[in-house]
Amino acid sequence: MRDGLHGPNVIIAGEQVLLLVAVSGGEAVHLARRRRPSEPGRDAVPEHYLTGGDREREAVQRRYDVEALREPVWEHTTMCGREWALMVGGEGGTLSRYREPAFAPTCRRCLTAMDRLFPAPAVDRRVPVVAEVVCGVVREHGYAEVREVAGDQLAVLRKEIRSLIKAADGPPRPDTRSRRSPAGGM
Repeated sequence: MRDGLHGPNVIIAGEQVLLLVAVSGGEAVHLARRRRPSEPGRDAVPEHYLTGGDREREAVQRRYDVEALREPVWEHTTMCGREWALMVGGEGGTLSRYREPAFAPTCRRCLTAMDRLFPAPAVDRRVPVVAEVVCGVVREHGYAEVREVAGDQLAVLRKEIRSLIKAADGPPRPDTRSRRSPAGGM
């Protein structure tokens, strides 16, 4: 990248570099992965945004490293599977007067896919103890509410509680209320 010029508008998730992109007909900011070396890629910004004599194109050329934006290293679809139009402007400003710069993705499907790029959190050693206490409260009172659980421990705690409650209840019993009578009535 040349001095003072901005490169592609990327974020790093886990060990992957992801490009912030826009699709046609939407306001959400999506993510595109770097392509695998064996696959053909595409550039971050279509050529018509980089060339031409109007003020907007000249401003892009002054603020961004055009050669870095032309490198065909990006997948053709977003992480949520949509065809994307161009990189969303970032630190170097907008690429188009119709879209504001963005610094984070907003597409929920892309965010969900991005979550899988991070390693699973280590399970807190207190989770089994809390699950045991909650299971006892549920057996005694029929319900329990657990507050102030760290966000990265929530799914693991729920899973542990459910497995303990299921084990305490024994095998599932058939629900006789939902069966039809032999005569075909309810």
